[in-house]
Amino acid sequence: MKPTAAFFKSIEIRRMPGFQRGDLALPELSPGINVIYGPNASCKPTLGKAIHYLLRPGGGPNDHVSLRASTEVNGRQLELDCDSGRIRAID
Repeated sequence: MKPTAAFFKSIEIRRMPGFQRGDLALPELSPGINVIYGPNASCKPTLGKAIHYLLRPGGGPNDHVSLRASTEVNGRQLELDCDSGRIRAID
């Protein structure tokens, strides 16, 4: 069985607890390894929480989360829209 190839192409945080600045977007992620760096208080842990939520939605109270991501899974492009505990995938 061939392993699943999946990666995020972009991630946008629209609303999330602990995130005060409004929208945060990473518009051009690459397959493989991406390095996220920045000064203290630049939302690196919040981005990690956003990725975790996109991979495992429904893990706790998520009514204050609003995310959008573009993904590719085995060559198929999907848009994920997460808002207030609901997630939908758009082909």
